[in-house]
Amino acid sequence: LAEELPEYDLVCTLEDNTLLGGFASAVLEFINEQQLSLRAPIKAFGVHDAFVQHASQAEQYVTSGLDAESIFRYIRKFIGAKKVAAVG
Repeated sequence: LAEELPEYDLVCTLEDNTLLGGFASAVLEFINEQQLSLRAPIKAFGVHDAFVQHASQAEQYVTSGLDAESIFRYIRKFIGAKKVAAVG
């Protein structure tokens, strides 16, 4: 990770759980401990520290921004704002 993270224009974490003390927190701790300089912020997708209303799993994903469309919109908006060309 220490070699890879600085190479990306966007780093996202995705977890089907609370953000507090989750995977994103561990990644951020690692970045801090390694004193890494990143080109872009970390975007953590996960459940915020709030009560989530009872609903189907798919509905809860939409509410929490964990559905594919929400994630795609964020990344597309970020890339558009940066005017980064697609590489493939």
